[in-house]
Amino acid sequence: MIEITRKILVGLHHDILRRAQASGEDVVWGVLYEGNLEALIYRINKSEDLFEKAAWALYSADCHPFYDGQKRTAHQLADLILRSEGYHIHAVEEEVIDMLLKIARYEYQGDIPKIVMWLKENVREVDRSRQLHFG
Repeated sequence: MIEITRKILVGLHHDILRRAQASGEDVVWGVLYEGNLEALIYRINKSEDLFEKAAWALYSADCHPFYDGQKRTAHQLADLILRSEGYHIHAVEEEVIDMLLKIARYEYQGDIPKIVMWLKENVREVDRSRQLHFG
C-alpha cells in the first residue's frame, strides 16, 4: 500500500490550490497546523486497512492542516490511496460534497468506522480495460 509522505500530501494540496487559483479563485497557501499535518500522515500510514487509510484521509477535512482547500485535498488524498490499490471513489459529486461537509462540520468527529462504511458503499474497482497503457 502507498505510504503517504509530507511531500506527497503537500504536493497534492499545492496542485489543487494551483488549479483553483488558475480558475480565478482566491486561495490562501500554506500549512496552517504542522502538528495536524504530521498527525494525519501518521494515522494514515499506521492503518493497515485500505479503507481505514482512505477514511483518515477524508477525515482530514475535520482536522484543518491547511489554510485553504481542506475538503478538496481530503477527497483527492482518499482517492489517491484507493487508486494505489485499484479502487476509486464512485459517488456522484453531491454525495461526496455532502460527506465532506458533514466531516468538516464535525458530524463524524472521530467516527472513522462510519466513514469506512460510507467508503465501502461508494468505492468501485478501477476498470483496468479503460486505463491507458504505455510501452
